[in-house]
Amino acid sequence: MARSIPGAVRVNRGKLSRLGVAEKALELGADRVILIDRWKGVPGKVELLLVGEGGLRHHPPLIYVAGIKLQRECGARVGPAKRLSLAVMGDAGPEVARLAEALSSFLKAPLIQSIEGVSGRLMLFSSHPKHFARITFLDAPELYEVGPVISVRHLIWNP
Repeated sequence: MARSIPGAVRVNRGKLSRLGVAEKALELGADRVILIDRWKGVPGKVELLLVGEGGLRHHPPLIYVAGIKLQRECGARVGPAKRLSLAVMGDAGPEVARLAEALSSFLKAPLIQSIEGVSGRLMLFSSHPKHFARITFLDAPELYEVGPVISVRHLIWNP
């Protein structure tokens, strides 16, 4: 995911506590952290956290992942993203749009209405037949899938 979000730095958490994560983020000059927790060896939960003097503060929602297709599994070889835009497919419901708005706010990336003429990386939100939603990273303007592709099981807005 770090290659698909401009300015992102990947850090292995290892055995770092939340306080250790906050200290590392401050050391790197980051004001936001995306913490990806594993469940049975695969990514299972995504937490959005804001870094401040008092440590880490939760930014809703808490995202539970049903499955993920990694960038290397998509087969596309692309460099790090220089620009990111977010868009919601027309068939997605209002809760999926709410998720897109929350991530747009957190990532400080524009939520666009039309994908025509977009360049850079596109985070596309759509409905999913078995799960809550699907988040697909595409390379624009060709709009080919570069990954990751995240199937969202459910969200918790007020943990």
